[in-house]
Amino acid sequence: MGPISKRKRFKIYLDPGVYMVFRSVCKSRGFRRVNRVIECFMIASSTHPALLILVKRIAEKRKPDIFHEPSDLEEAFERLKHLIEKSNLRVSGLKD
Repeated sequence: MGPISKRKRFKIYLDPGVYMVFRSVCKSRGFRRVNRVIECFMIASSTHPALLILVKRIAEKRKPDIFHEPSDLEEAFERLKHLIEKSNLRVSGLKD
């Protein structure tokens, strides 16, 4: 039986492309564990909150909508749009 770990598993959602790029950057710099790098960032930003603002501004230049959380209305509209597109495909498939 191994040592008892004080570490806890958390479930977070990440963009797979962003994760892969970050992971390869970490590995190229010699950091084997991405979670340790993220943990270090969390510690640093808790003592230097300006770090969060800096990272947010840099990220927004690369991906402007990264912090956009769709409203319930926007999500409902997207679902409706998807259903309409799906039904149009079915109808057009019947006509052929």
